[in-house]
Amino acid sequence: MDNMNDASQLGARVLVDAAGLSLPDSRAVDMSLRASVVFALRVYNAQILEGQLRSHIAMALTAQTVGQVRRIIAAADRLLRR
Repeated sequence: MDNMNDASQLGARVLVDAAGLSLPDSRAVDMSLRASVVFALRVYNAQILEGQLRSHIAMALTAQTVGQVRRIIAAADRLLRR
């Protein structure tokens, strides 16, 4: 059980790090940020959350701004912390 909790905490940290915390919310999402976020979401979707992040992945693929990406990551982070 501790391993699952540790994995969840690590997952939350990776998603937050992928959010580009130093970037302004209004900045357009670049390809590397989008790729990092989608990769992290897919890994945690398959390994920890068993498919619960499908809608988050779809939203990340179409997000236009860093602020939108942050909101998607915050929603995924809430699922990881349950």
